[in-house]
Amino acid sequence: KLGELADPSGRDSPATRLAAVVRLDDALRGVGPLLKTADGRKVAKAALDAPSFQTKAFKRAFNAYSDNVFYEKNDPDRANLYLLGGTPPSSKQTIQYMHRNDALDNVQRLQEELAYLAANPSEPLDDAVAFHAAAVKAFENYFVLAGDEDKRAARALVGGAR
Repeated sequence: KLGELADPSGRDSPATRLAAVVRLDDALRGVGPLLKTADGRKVAKAALDAPSFQTKAFKRAFNAYSDNVFYEKNDPDRANLYLLGGTPPSSKQTIQYMHRNDALDNVQRLQEELAYLAANPSEPLDDAVAFHAAAVKAFENYFVLAGDEDKRAARALVGGAR
């Protein structure tokens, strides 16, 4: 459990922390067109099997930006009622947490479906396409709650335009 928590000593800017989530989103969006062919699905599966898409790393990327596990006097968004007398999670943080979990659930479903389709190539792609779309939507919902300046700066760090 502790491996998915944000680093309490981390001093990265919010944009730097959000950039890790932007990279995940970019990678996820990149596999969408690959779902159409068997060879593409192999590439998509390999992309989603990357260490950054493993559960702990995935959660850690999101938690570094939006979780409030650690109390930090200079960053009230990361304060926590249960650690050193901070504040409880905000409604926004709770909703971001739900979007993170929705994204993770659908990425995992997509990973499982890609493994299934590799063993059963004649099966329809409907579920894989649906899981991909749901994961992308969960990322979009998460980003809606991120600060506009954080999103602009994170995109500048990562590159590309969206």
